[in-house]
Amino acid sequence: FLQLRVLSLQTLEGFRTVYLDQVTVPALQDLTLQHKSRSCWVHLDLPQVRNLYLRSWEGEADCVRSLLAEAVDLETFAARCLPAEDLRFCSDCLREVTVNRCEALRTLILDAPYLTNLRVDHCFNLDTIEFLHPASTGGPLKVSSRGAYLGGTARRNLRAHPRSVRADDDQDAARSVFPLASYAHEDHLGQAA
Repeated sequence: FLQLRVLSLQTLEGFRTVYLDQVTVPALQDLTLQHKSRSCWVHLDLPQVRNLYLRSWEGEADCVRSLLAEAVDLETFAARCLPAEDLRFCSDCLREVTVNRCEALRTLILDAPYLTNLRVDHCFNLDTIEFLHPASTGGPLKVSSRGAYLGGTARRNLRAHPRSVRADDDQDAARSVFPLASYAHEDHLGQAA
């Protein structure tokens, strides 16, 4: 596993433990984890990861928050049905964040000055989106919030961001960010097109 760069576990059902760290998979850059049950314990210590995709996550999400605190080279993050109340990103490399149907998510903090795509589709409790160091130069920050309820602080901070543009009508907003063929044909409601 020392040279493994891409790992995709389509289902974690049946797993009791998933332990991934810098020692076991030191070259890992792209990680996809799906269908984590409450009975599966996951440990992620992967500061080198560049692309992280999570889908249908049950139980705690502490390992995800810990990973995000360390992943300073993270470029892409996509999560669907992740039960985290807050997510914090700190990466100058981060370009795309997607949180879809993360119903528990209340706070999103982004220390990602060069972010170009932010999707918060179908997040019903997102009160706060905070940009810690937004870059005023560079391309636009395309924001999609299809079917989302955004609190006043989230709306105010999105409007105040120097590069923020609405992407809800943009073709990019409707595309799937999950790197799986089965998701490539899903529309924004998660149904087959």
